[in-house]
Amino acid sequence: MCKRINPVRKNIVKQSILEGKTFKQAILDAGYSPNTAKQVSSAMTIVKYSLNEIAKEFDKAKITPEYVLAGLNKEASEAKNSADRIRAYELLGKYLAMFTDKQEVSTTEKPDNQFSIERLSKLKLT
Repeated sequence: MCKRINPVRKNIVKQSILEGKTFKQAILDAGYSPNTAKQVSSAMTIVKYSLNEIAKEFDKAKITPEYVLAGLNKEASEAKNSADRIRAYELLGKYLAMFTDKQEVSTTEKPDNQFSIERLSKLKLT
């Protein structure tokens, strides 16, 4: 691969990475051959430049978790549409992990892999 990276292809790789695609798929989307996508050094050079540009854009835009949370909080309190307000609250709740199911797990075996009658009696038969 030559030292200069095609800016159009680099932008396609960057966009594909932002869409959540794998690095290999992003390189293939940009029109590079499957052989180039397999070559780690060539492919990672393209990905490295793309990731650096993404990081610079986020730094330039000052997008931080605090910024996003402040925006969601503002939207939750000032939204005119109830659906938007509920969605903002939902995203804030997800950030705080309020909607995760917690399950208590206990073992029914002793360290020697023997079941005790006491532990078996605690099991729920389904």
